[in-house]
Amino acid sequence: MTSYQIGAVCYFLWGVIHAIVGLIGMRAARGSDITPALMAMANGRNRTEPQIVDPGLMGLVGNHAFNLFGLGVFSAVFAVMFNWHNDPVGYWANVGVVTVVDLAFIIFLLGRGEFKPSAGLPGPILWVVGTIFLTIGYMNG
Repeated sequence: MTSYQIGAVCYFLWGVIHAIVGLIGMRAARGSDITPALMAMANGRNRTEPQIVDPGLMGLVGNHAFNLFGLGVFSAVFAVMFNWHNDPVGYWANVGVVTVVDLAFIIFLLGRGEFKPSAGLPGPILWVVGTIFLTIGYMNG
């Protein structure tokens, strides 16, 4: 297996994880209790009592979950169709999109302690390792 294929596997797994979390979050956001949605998208939070919130906030959570699902599908598809074959378009598209998503996650959620490290680190680890291997493959042409 080449370096860029290792990177493609990392980005594929990143995509699958985010698509699954997005689906779980969308399902949970359909109710009026935000607790299941928060547990789905902020795994590890200690919130057991129901948190009934404004329907607009639930819509925002659902929208975020939908975006997370779409970004996960994007990353997984690009990993298979482009990164696996060391395509430059796939490299820049996937690295660019996933970098923006994970930097925001690190700054606004992980860095603020909203996730336990065991729940929040798999995505960023896959992003960093995948980016390293995709970049090695991209640089070696």
